[in-house]
Amino acid sequence: MRRPRTEDLPYLLQKETRTVGANLIKFKALGDGADARTILSRLDEVISVKDFGAVGDGYTDDYQSIQNALYASVDNSVVCYIPGGNYVVGTPIKVPDNSRIIGEGYLSHLLVDITNPKNIFTSEFQTTALMDNVVIGRLRLDGQRKNRNIIIPATRTRANALIDVGQSPSLVTGYGTNLWLFELWLQESIHFHISVEGMAGIHIWECYISGDGFDADGANYIGNTDGIHLVNCRDFIVDSCEIHTGDDMVAMTNDVNGCIRGNINNITGSSGYGNGVACVADATGTSGDIYDINISNISFTVSRAADDTGNAVRIRKTGTGTGTVHDVNISNVCAKGSATAAAVHGLEIMGRVAAEPVYDIACSNIQVENSRSHGIYVYEADDILLSNIRTKGSGQAAGSFNGIHLENCNRVVINNAICRSDDDCGLYATTCGWLRMDNVLVWGALTAGNKAGIYLDTCTLTEVGPGCFVTDGAGNVTQYGLVTAGTCSGVIHAKHQAFTCATGGVGVLNIDNAGKLFTSPGQPIVWCRFTDSGAAATLGDTEGIASITRTAQGDYTFVYNTNLTLYAVANAAPYLVTGSGNTGVNNADVVCKPVTHSAGSVRVKFTDGAGALAAVTEGFIQIFGMIDTA
Repeated sequence: MRRPRTEDLPYLLQKETRTVGANLIKFKALGDGADARTILSRLDEVISVKDFGAVGDGYTDDYQSIQNALYASVDNSVVCYIPGGNYVVGTPIKVPDNSRIIGEGYLSHLLVDITNPKNIFTSEFQTTALMDNVVIGRLRLDGQRKNRNIIIPATRTRANALIDVGQSPSLVTGYGTNLWLFELWLQESIHFHISVEGMAGIHIWECYISGDGFDADGANYIGNTDGIHLVNCRDFIVDSCEIHTGDDMVAMTNDVNGCIRGNINNITGSSGYGNGVACVADATGTSGDIYDINISNISFTVSRAADDTGNAVRIRKTGTGTGTVHDVNISNVCAKGSATAAAVHGLEIMGRVAAEPVYDIACSNIQVENSRSHGIYVYEADDILLSNIRTKGSGQAAGSFNGIHLENCNRVVINNAICRSDDDCGLYATTCGWLRMDNVLVWGALTAGNKAGIYLDTCTLTEVGPGCFVTDGAGNVTQYGLVTAGTCSGVIHAKHQAFTCATGGVGVLNIDNAGKLFTSPGQPIVWCRFTDSGAAATLGDTEGIASITRTAQGDYTFVYNTNLTLYAVANAAPYLVTGSGNTGVNNADVVCKPVTHSAGSVRVKFTDGAGALAAVTEGFIQIFGMIDTA
């Protein structure tokens, strides 16, 4: 229900006193099948802001003319048309229910008043009633941040956004419904470009947004210049937009209700200091979750090479409130940095503390290049799926780059990943449980410190599956292929051929005194076949064994490949060595028994039932992971 408005009177009088000529003159549109109609009926389809005195010269404040035209169009259920021109808006235009505001595209230019920059469009009853059924399209809205004479308020809020619609759930219960924003050009806002709160049924598509937050000289940056900012919204679609901002391209945050059931698709652009797409639970107190969000087809690049920036996609809980982020699907993301500075992380998934994780996040087809820090960073998160991942970059912040970095996480699966790091680890996991990885290729120089292709620190129930291998691209790894540190326990399938290291590398794995290494059932680390002529032993088919030394028939030392170290400290714990021997007489009585281990070899004796050396003519051994003697 709307309040009575005295500004309606001029239009109502005009309606009553129109001449009858327009109702008598008919015209017929060109084309077959067109019907003749009166000029009056044609004119009644739209109401132009020019009909109410809008000038559009770039100097005159046209607020009242546009406001009167909008009210009249709603009263008569027709479109409010804003033709080409430059319309200064000194007071926010209040958008009532059932508004349809359409312009002439880029030519329909609405500018804020540089002496008091406020909203161009805002809800009519933002603090007292819901807003329903609003369409705004084909306009250019200008915040004039590049105007040298603009007066920037010391404190900026949603009241300074170019479009600020909806209502706070703390003031109005429920959701406004049905908002369409399309084919809009928004530029140089001093706050958010589009701000929507407490709405359901939101469609935003084919918008171009630009505004880096800097003045005309590229200085005096102001933050919070998000392209599209949604809070407490549900059932929303943002599609086919190009956004270049100083802060987040698209942001979803929570308050009382959270953000629910959203699709962010086909977004391309850049940010100077913010993120590409952000789902951030930053509320305090009782707050809603952000969930059931689909993010796909995102292309993100940096816009200010000299500065730190954000992430292509950020999933994060930062506030102390009860709300968090969960059930998010992320796919087809390309994040690209610059040679001097780039995204802090290509993809960030981050809870606040262990008791407040983000969870149930699925990510696929993610490509990150030139990340300033980790390519993918996952912290305090549970139930995470990463598949078809490619990270590439040298790590602009020296010493802090991992292709994939996992910390304090539970139940993480990584499938099909290529991680390049010239600075730190290809894949690093610390204090994680239930971690599984398959088909992981890690390559890079890895030339200093405890760098490794895969580094596991204090991880439990972890399995490194088939197809995980390490190379520098030229077949060399100068540090470790796989490292375990701290107290690792559980299952690690470290099959030798899974880790390809040529010259110069310690290679397959390095394990400290506290670590415990296992293999999956039936999957040895190394194995070999051999024969014994009675005078000499000859090595046959093998994986991971470089040579065999014969002490006596039935007593052999097997030397590992130069790039294979089963543990750094000799005899830190026993490995499981099994085998069989053929004496040509009775195989059943031959027992394979390891005698000594070292970092580079194992000595094995084949004995008969009485414990004496057996006259082995051919044999087979295989070495499985470390036995947990504790």
